[in-house]
Amino acid sequence: MILVLDSSALITLARIGRLDILRQIAGTVHIPEAVYEEVVQSGQERPGSVEVAQAQWISRHQVQDESAVARLRPRVGRGEAEAIVLARELEADALILDDATARQVAEAEGGNVLGLRGVLLHGKAHGLVETVRPILDEMVAAGFFIDDSLYRSILRNVASWYLFPHLLKVLNRRIGPETGGLYASHLCHAPCDAPCVGV
Repeated sequence: MILVLDSSALITLARIGRLDILRQIAGTVHIPEAVYEEVVQSGQERPGSVEVAQAQWISRHQVQDESAVARLRPRVGRGEAEAIVLARELEADALILDDATARQVAEAEGGNVLGLRGVLLHGKAHGLVETVRPILDEMVAAGFFIDDSLYRSILRNVASWYLFPHLLKVLNRRIGPETGGLYASHLCHAPCDAPCVGV
């Protein structure tokens, strides 16, 4: 699986000591130079800088299509723009973005976009993440925003076997970018107050 990331996922997972989730899922993950510079060079002594610099399983790339990056720059940051272009150049299975505007731009460019929450759900579906709730709680404690309704929806979806084939289809490019519904409640058939077990 080819995963391309921007800085936010790297920083968040490094902050809670969970960067290994990415390696378990993809083996090697890919970042553009702008993301490396943001996390490692500009972010010296901040969460993720040392871990990303030392991780041999994180592959750095120089984006080839600079004109495409320049075209995207009025709408997104440099790291996000390079990540979107790199995902296209590598024909990535998924691009990990959490910023809402960046996600919209990436989807308009034809990218298969997942948020960090989608990464956790994929890890759970494949037995790489034993429980999602503690990681979500760690992310929230580290400053990652998840509103209460989305938090409950994620846990319901984890508890629903109906989610897993749909998520796998997204990662296999069989479903288009309209599946922002990865986290939508229609993927879970349990009532809202149903207990979520094994999450």
